[in-house]
Amino acid sequence: MNWQREIAENRLFVVRYIQQQIKQGTKKTPAIEQFIADADALLLPEEMQLTVQKANAKAGEGRTVSRRSVFDWIKSVEDAEKHKINVISILAPKARQTEIPVWAVELLKLWAQPQKPTLPAVLELLPNYLKADMPCPTYNQAYRFIKEKMGNVDAQRGRMGARELKNLQPFIRRDTEQLLPTDVYTADGHCFDAEIAHPMHGKPFRPEITAIIDVATRRLVGWSIDLAESGWTVLDAVRMSACECGIPAIFYVDNGSGYKNQMMGAKGRGVMARLNTEMSHALPYNSQAKGLIERSHQTLWIKAAKTCRHISARIWMLKPAIKCSSLPVAKSNRT
Repeated sequence: MNWQREIAENRLFVVRYIQQQIKQGTKKTPAIEQFIADADALLLPEEMQLTVQKANAKAGEGRTVSRRSVFDWIKSVEDAEKHKINVISILAPKARQTEIPVWAVELLKLWAQPQKPTLPAVLELLPNYLKADMPCPTYNQAYRFIKEKMGNVDAQRGRMGARELKNLQPFIRRDTEQLLPTDVYTADGHCFDAEIAHPMHGKPFRPEITAIIDVATRRLVGWSIDLAESGWTVLDAVRMSACECGIPAIFYVDNGSGYKNQMMGAKGRGVMARLNTEMSHALPYNSQAKGLIERSHQTLWIKAAKTCRHISARIWMLKPAIKCSSLPVAKSNRT
């Protein structure tokens, strides 16, 4: 593997460096001890100091190579060259082999259930599924196997669905520092988490809010409120963002019906084509890719819903005068 080869190459670099000192007249043991002392004191050249860290392949800052390790590397290189064996393959670290207990398969069958049983409950049922000559693990043994020997994703596989597991998987955070204002707008709809008065009949209901954020500045450039998600709601928010803050180069949205329609995306006659804006859609069920706009919901709309008292139908008539940061929405009192 690439990581094993990289470590082996750095170890060979260390060996060649010490061998060069030996060729200049220094004996092997003093040369190795001097090398280790210089590495501990950070007196080696910067490139060699970095090589020592990579060759050591151990976690933790400030850890340097040991005397025994260097002796082993030199001996391995000398033996490999003597018997004409590939040096890299000798110096490469061996992948650790994890021993799987005999009871692991049955334990995981009981553990990986969508009901998410607790470990004590699993251990209570486990003896019924093990063979007569198979020992049952203790709580500590089972806990260590699941929590330490298995990865976070594998330990929850079966207990969580694919979309829940995605939250545990590693990801690459996108860098937006090089973007300029209006380079990318991102939008998403949010069902307001409080009931307000319906503009038609006055009964409590939850409106749909569409927000548009500029990725470079994190500014809320456009928003719209409607009875439900629709293309017209999105169009209203796009109109506000384009008129007040500028036309974006890229409009990054999900695959909702408010965005993926002929009015927005038709070639040559859709709104995006007329604005000369490229509309890019995120992958389905991939809200992690729209983290900026998802986080804005919590900052703006969820916070507003928690401070809600009352709102009347007049807000729909006064929408142009409402400030985004002070939306006076409030949870109605049912009587």
